[in-house]
Amino acid sequence: MNLLLFLGILLAIYLVFKYYNFGSVKEGLEGDSTTTTSTNGIASNAQTYDNTLQQKNNTFKDTLNIATYRQNYEDIILHLDELIQYNLLNNILTTDMSKENAITTTAYYLSYHSGARTALNNLLKFVDKK
Repeated sequence: MNLLLFLGILLAIYLVFKYYNFGSVKEGLEGDSTTTTSTNGIASNAQTYDNTLQQKNNTFKDTLNIATYRQNYEDIILHLDELIQYNLLNNILTTDMSKENAITTTAYYLSYHSGARTALNNLLKFVDKK
């Protein structure tokens, strides 16, 4: 009976090692099991990653054709910024100040949309440079 128990434990250990790939365990900053790394680590894939980013940038550049549609894009950005401003003004004027958290909610709303306006401003600068 002890021999069967011993063989069962050995079989269980064998199956665990067979089906669990201990070689794919990563530690620290080496990445996780879903990332593809070479024997030299993540840094050796930097050129491949950069090439992939350049390809994606070129695809967007060709698709958006900023040189041809620059004025349209600038108008869209400016109108979106104006819409955000109107929305902010509407929110401030319609805030029910009798509610306990009205000021906090309004401040959060202003901060949130301020970030959006900053992003639009940066986008407008980007379009102007192209």
